[in-house]
Amino acid sequence: MVEDVGFDSDYSVILCNSDGNLDKEMSYIDVLLARQVERIIFIASGSQSEHLRLLINERIPVVVADREMPDLGVDLVLVDNFGGGDEATKYLLELGHRRISCITGPSDITPSAERINVYGQGVRSSMSPSTRILL
Repeated sequence: MVEDVGFDSDYSVILCNSDGNLDKEMSYIDVLLARQVERIIFIASGSQSEHLRLLINERIPVVVADREMPDLGVDLVLVDNFGGGDEATKYLLELGHRRISCITGPSDITPSAERINVYGQGVRSSMSPSTRILL
């Protein structure tokens, strides 16, 4: 979808996948700076944000997706992990499921921590003796 909107607006979209590797992510930032990109939609591999300052210092508009990075002062696109997780957990419990797992990423990044918290709260608030919590 991003590529389609970019194309319709006469932009070429360059996709860089760091595979969660911070060194690779930083290398791609260097490549994007060398190519003089106009804008960046950034999904960080972790919660570190120092290398994004290079983009900000170059006055490249940045939108960060799925990570809270308040110290950067950039636009953010966030998922409602609490609302979505709460709704999904309650739905599964209402269907009668009692062995529910929560799959997350690294616990040091905001989305994973939020998903674990809401999952635990949702299960505990609706728990019966036969409910098993797997984190």
